[in-house]
Amino acid sequence: MSNSSRLWKIIKLGMRCLRMTLSGRREELAGTVYVGLRELGGVYIKFLQLLVVHSEAFRSLADYDMYDVYDQAVYDDIDIEKLLWSELGEKATEIRLVSSRPFAAGSFGQVYRASYQEQDIIVKVLRPSVQRHLSFDLRLISGLSRLIDLVSADSAVSARRVCKDLIRVTRAETDYILEADYAATMYKRYQNHPNLVIPFTFREISTNHLICQEYVGGVSASNLLRLQDQGVDVRHYIQEMTGSDLAVQMIAFGTELLLSAFAYGTTYGDPHPGNIKFLPHNKVALIDYGLQATSPKNLPAFQRLVEQYRNVYNGQPDISAYSRALLDVYGGDVIDAVRALESQLRNSSVVVDAIVQGAEQLLDAGDPNTRRLLEDNRLSYLFNNVLNKNNRFCLQYDVDGAEFIRASVLFTKLTRLFGMNQEVMQPTYNTVSELIRGRTFVSQKD
Repeated sequence: MSNSSRLWKIIKLGMRCLRMTLSGRREELAGTVYVGLRELGGVYIKFLQLLVVHSEAFRSLADYDMYDVYDQAVYDDIDIEKLLWSELGEKATEIRLVSSRPFAAGSFGQVYRASYQEQDIIVKVLRPSVQRHLSFDLRLISGLSRLIDLVSADSAVSARRVCKDLIRVTRAETDYILEADYAATMYKRYQNHPNLVIPFTFREISTNHLICQEYVGGVSASNLLRLQDQGVDVRHYIQEMTGSDLAVQMIAFGTELLLSAFAYGTTYGDPHPGNIKFLPHNKVALIDYGLQATSPKNLPAFQRLVEQYRNVYNGQPDISAYSRALLDVYGGDVIDAVRALESQLRNSSVVVDAIVQGAEQLLDAGDPNTRRLLEDNRLSYLFNNVLNKNNRFCLQYDVDGAEFIRASVLFTKLTRLFGMNQEVMQPTYNTVSELIRGRTFVSQKD
């Protein structure tokens, strides 16, 4: 699709959003943006992913299949043999393609099967169309984000902040040298892990535009979800195919996903179903390292938040303690200013106390939807969309640790789809909470 075509589609999408807002049909905005961005694909889908995760104005998209936006990529028509030769020169003769057609694709790259030094490998190629159009597309998304903020003025999350985060993430995800470096770091970090498997990266045949890694088999989570939709018992299927226990695999993955945020300051950033493969011996393979999920800067508050989630999954929710931890982690500049003001009031927490008390009153009101969300352990959704509905507390959240939030949401969504959320999340939070309890963490600097 040409730049002018995408520009015209964004203009028409913006006009539809404005008409809906002016006619009082704001509840239709999220679905309209969803459809419009999906049609454009690529980086527009990445923006949609972040909006779904962060903005309460787009939470109605929960009615759609959230994973649907992760599997809409189409293939670029690439002469892969010519590209290998242009990137690698004589070394290209050492790579034997299984097929000239890709077997998988993402928003920015597409993947081919091959062999190298008698090993099965994958060759991931950065799409030429992405290289040509990315800067233009990011400018269009920046303009669209301003319009979204205009028609969602009461949102606690700014679409422009989400866009800035998208630009940073996209630049990193299309830097294949950076991705190869991170893949090598992950391989070394988990080389002896009892459950996690990271494929080896062949640095000598990886360049700015392609990455070569060992091929990983197994059953992907995306295939597992498709089988589940057909009525297959996925736990039994994994047991039959690999001899592994799906719950054990998910607990091991979730525990490491959370724990590494404290241990390393980053964690695996892209756990959508196509990037997770279940193997024999209770092992889980992770592929695609374009995203590092940076942990929230306020690690002490995040430690308290983890403890509150542990309480929830053990049937002991404390909405007051949870709200305070959440505000400390994601409250942004507003909460920083409140804290500074309160320090002048002899350490009285007047403002935060008022917010927390308002939250508790809403819970005590007995609304069945509110109670259901609490019982379903959906505390973040509860706070942002019920307690803080229409941004009644007048907060502007920072998108701090955005990739980490996205990774956590994707993993939790997967446990729900497999019907094992409580079974997986309770031991995950219990284990991580025990391992970090009593340890002292310091806030990270910008």
